[in-house]
Amino acid sequence: MRAFYHPDQALHEQLQYMRFGQIVAPKDLPERTERLLAALARHGIVTEGPSRHGLEPVLQVHDAKFVEFLETVWERWQLLPERGPEAWPNTFPYWSGRPDERSRPPCRPTGIIGQLGWYLGDLSVPVGEHCWRSTLRSAETAIS
Repeated sequence: MRAFYHPDQALHEQLQYMRFGQIVAPKDLPERTERLLAALARHGIVTEGPSRHGLEPVLQVHDAKFVEFLETVWERWQLLPERGPEAWPNTFPYWSGRPDERSRPPCRPTGIIGQLGWYLGDLSVPVGEHCWRSTLRSAETAIS
């Protein structure tokens, strides 16, 4: 069995998580990855670093505007006054209620708050400073 991992994947370390209407400590932390890596090692499985694939394979799966959002969201979040420690949506643009609309149209919001609600969709995935780098390495790991 081959296993791929890049240390940058551990950079996405959430500070907060919404569960049952309460902000709680997140469970999807780098320590979880460390436990998985230790389990692989106990079974003699050595991880390999992923190959760099660039964005082309990612863009074959994800909309370019979504990828651009992930790449720029942290910098844009830093421009907001009185922002929280992570980029988190506080509005969720409603896109359709019609049964004939089976797929989501392109993102309509142009501002950071509307886009957070559009692309993240809930409060379980805050975006931190290293989210883009971690996400990109995770994509490369999946592709490898």
